[in-house]
Amino acid sequence: MKILVTGATGFIGAILALKLADSGHEVHALCRSNPNDKLVSHPNIIIDRGDILNKEELKKAMHGCTQVFHLAAYARTGRGNPKPFYTTNIGGTINVMDCAIDLNIQKVIYTSTAGIFGPSDDLPTTEDSARQSPFYNDYECSKFIAEAKVRDYAANGLNVVILNPTRVYGPGLISQSNYFTQLILSYMKGKWHVIPGDGRVIANYVFIEDVVDGHIKAMEYEHTDKRYILGGINASYNELFETVNKYIEKKHRLFKVPLSLIKLYGATELISSKLLARDPVITPRWVKALETDGIRSSDKAVKELGYHITPLDEGIKKTINWLNNEII
Repeated sequence: MKILVTGATGFIGAILALKLADSGHEVHALCRSNPNDKLVSHPNIIIDRGDILNKEELKKAMHGCTQVFHLAAYARTGRGNPKPFYTTNIGGTINVMDCAIDLNIQKVIYTSTAGIFGPSDDLPTTEDSARQSPFYNDYECSKFIAEAKVRDYAANGLNVVILNPTRVYGPGLISQSNYFTQLILSYMKGKWHVIPGDGRVIANYVFIEDVVDGHIKAMEYEHTDKRYILGGINASYNELFETVNKYIEKKHRLFKVPLSLIKLYGATELISSKLLARDPVITPRWVKALETDGIRSSDKAVKELGYHITPLDEGIKKTINWLNNEII
């Protein structure tokens, strides 16, 4: 089968492209930046230089494909300039959907984020949960709007499935999309010593292999106009670092920093970034995400797709082994 993957140079996209190619599919990898050597050298992967903001380049890469995985996105949550989020994440997604219709693509998988749901209340977030709070950053907001656009296309007949991964971690590209592996690496090197607040705030952490398998299962699923949270294990910051400490030789001291101080730092960073014309490390809106739980449920994906969830202990162990062997 001939398949297009946008965002093939990203954390999830690169691994997905390789797995599809290993399975015998002809994968067209749309790349704006230089792809890694594994993509370039794979006999079943064709590199298409292009940008989702350019419809002609997009159509050229998509021509002859039967299926499309749309993962390309602008995800640098610390950026002070909001424009790229909306231009790429909304405008680029509209281009992908338009081209898919023009070229009679059989099925599109759109990768969103579980961040659009916002904080969870007393019950875990599901696909039917509605956001009740303001957005923490422009990435979440732009993806929320893009998702609404995708649902409009689905309502008008496009065969599309929406996937909402939670906080992805594991072996692969160290980037904004793989922030928690980067955090683990910084801690292992003795460069990270902070636990926000009391460390009890809960989030959902999903292993990269599960997310990639979830994408492939969603493509194979027969029904249309579906949406799935691809999540993992709900755990607090304290539990996360307790698990990390089980598999590293040298443990480092961690300090529980009051959220009031982190908020003050965020406000200072925002002012400083504007004065110095640079991107802030964190912003006050971003800090708000540290105050509330983000408990997610992937029961729907497990039931309907046969989705598998790797235990946190197993996923962290694999990630640390990879970091020790490949990075450190």
